[in-house]
Amino acid sequence: MDPNERPDLLEIDRESFRPEAHSDRFESVKTALSGLWFVLRTEQSFRLLLAYTVVILGALIWLDVPVVGAALVVFSVGVQWVTECLNTAIEATVDLVTPEYHPMAKVAKDVASTAAFFSSLMSIIVSVMIMGPPLVARLSG
Repeated sequence: MDPNERPDLLEIDRESFRPEAHSDRFESVKTALSGLWFVLRTEQSFRLLLAYTVVILGALIWLDVPVVGAALVVFSVGVQWVTECLNTAIEATVDLVTPEYHPMAKVAKDVASTAAFFSSLMSIIVSVMIMGPPLVARLSG
């Protein structure tokens, strides 16, 4: 194949590019938990997100938020976790591909960080919209 020719995606054998693959579900879960432990250990934003998650879950219970509202809050916090994980993965991948400064590497990292920022902002907005009224009611009387 000509190096300048782009292959059809269906022609790419993904397995030939993977250093390891887990067919065992238990191994897949261990790998995921390893990633979670890595981000909790190395990324301050994840430790803050963990604290935020615990506070939000406690507030949902304390305020006795209806199940639909609670589900929306939990979903928005979950999206925040996913986006932070993707942000960290993108940053690690960019660092692997180009250890020196490159303007496009900066773009990739900054845009991934922006996605994490917006998911955090949206999670806070959803949480305030849903938990604000019960919180005001609880505190005022």
